[in-house]
Amino acid sequence: MVTKDGQHLPIDFSLEKLASLLDPKEFFRISRQYLVSFPAIQTAHTFFKGKLKLDLQPKTKIDALVSAERVTAFKEWLGR
Repeated sequence: MVTKDGQHLPIDFSLEKLASLLDPKEFFRISRQYLVSFPAIQTAHTFFKGKLKLDLQPKTKIDALVSAERVTAFKEWLGR
């Protein structure tokens, strides 16, 4: 897990378990690799094959992509 100030913290939960513990109004699972917090999202860009690419703060080493299957739910979540 990476905090908003860039600290890397180990966690003993799967992303599925972690998502069930966190407030769904503040956190969204965008893919098998990422669970993001609302304040961390700086911008979203269209990406190929129906995906979205997110610019997060702090920046990530691996692209944060919203899977095509989750784009509609993600957009609804953003519009909360």
